[in-house]
Amino acid sequence: MLYVVALPLIALVLTSGPAFTQVGQPAKPVFVDAEQQAEAERLRACPSGRWRWEGNEFETPTTRAAKELDVSGGRLIGIDRGEFGGQLRFRSLAGQESVLSYDNVIGMVPAKDGAFVLFGIAHRSSRGYVMRARQTDGVWSLTFIGNLPGKPETVRTLGDLDGTFRPDFAVSTRATRDIRGNISAKPSVVIVGEFSAWEQAECIGEPPRRRSR
Repeated sequence: MLYVVALPLIALVLTSGPAFTQVGQPAKPVFVDAEQQAEAERLRACPSGRWRWEGNEFETPTTRAAKELDVSGGRLIGIDRGEFGGQLRFRSLAGQESVLSYDNVIGMVPAKDGAFVLFGIAHRSSRGYVMRARQTDGVWSLTFIGNLPGKPETVRTLGDLDGTFRPDFAVSTRATRDIRGNISAKPSVVIVGEFSAWEQAECIGEPPRRRSR
């Protein structure tokens, strides 16, 4: 009699066992690509991908600024370690190195007697700023140009817009989030010049939709 009762119970446990083990399995982690997320945020901020500044129109900057730049007497080297900090170094032609800054370098844009250096980080929040690195009589100096709305991402030179040389360039910045993860500053494009880094370009708007045939 015990066998008659036990056999159906054993069969029930064997058939339902895998279902119980599946419930206890932890969910697989979902990895989000930071670059793809930043690109999606930029598209939402300006769907057309077109910007206007002083009557000139240009596309969203897509070029990564150089992390190393040849300058007079040697090379500037930028290092970005995220939350662990970074450095801006100058390496002379003789191989001697000196540290000019201990912050994360996102990239550099060539300029007379040196470079514009983009600093920033996107860790819990997004921040960025621009400094002018200049060499005078073999001595390097850094001059603060201005803050950026968020971490700098990509750049575009603007010297070819009106046919005349100008040192201005455009920088796309990442969205800034608060401690809860909400966007406090949208992605934008900022015009950087010799004395300013806070003049934002204007998004032209969405492109006209194609008519259905």
